[in-house]
Amino acid sequence: MSTSTIQQQRSSKKTAARALLSATVIGTLFLCWATFVNWQHGTHAAIHAGMGQGGVSFVMSMSMAFMLEFLFFYLPTSWSESHLL
Repeated sequence: MSTSTIQQQRSSKKTAARALLSATVIGTLFLCWATFVNWQHGTHAAIHAGMGQGGVSFVMSMSMAFMLEFLFFYLPTSWSESHLL
C-alpha cells in the first residue's frame, strides 16, 4: 500500500468516528428530551416518541456530518475563501 492510501484510510476512519460520535450524542439528547416532554402522556407514548425522535435525529446528524466533512475536505480552498468575503 502506498502512503497516500494509508492516509486516506486513516482520514476516512476519523471522519466516520467523528460523525458517529456527534450523531450518537445528538440522538441521545433528543431521545431524552422527547421522552421527558411526552412523559405526561404515559410511559408507552413517551418511549415511542423518544425512540422516534432519537432515531431520526441520529440519522439526520450522521448524514449531515458526512456531508459537511465532504464539503470541507473536497471543495477547492480558493472557492471557499473567495465566496466568504
